[in-house]
Amino acid sequence: MNDLKDLVPKDSLDSSHIHELEKLTDDEITQITPELFSLIVHTDWPITEHVLTVLSFHQKALVPFIKNDLEEEADSKLKYVIIATLLPFFEIDSLEPLLPSLSRIIKKPSLLEHAFENDYAASMLLAEDGIKI
Repeated sequence: MNDLKDLVPKDSLDSSHIHELEKLTDDEITQITPELFSLIVHTDWPITEHVLTVLSFHQKALVPFIKNDLEEEADSKLKYVIIATLLPFFEIDSLEPLLPSLSRIIKKPSLLEHAFENDYAASMLLAEDGIKI
């Protein structure tokens, strides 16, 4: 496969390259992370669960992308999906660098973060992992 972007599912049912995606290194997965993140927003797509699983294999490599997407100005729908569906796969040590962002979302959510229930999702995530802020 010459281009990693060829491995990214093309539509809601395209699971043809999931096994190849599962074999990618952290460096390789980071090259297509934005494309994969754009898929997970579609929580009702059959391919989404597979993409979330692939992403969960690369927790530490994804932290910079997730930190960026948890910023106040970022897309609140994607932020919700990351918090509610991707981060529950993460080990506690992988969540640690994200705690300041999650804490801000819980304590001082923007209007959009509150409207998209990012604050609630972050509270639930941390409560499930027994993390107090």
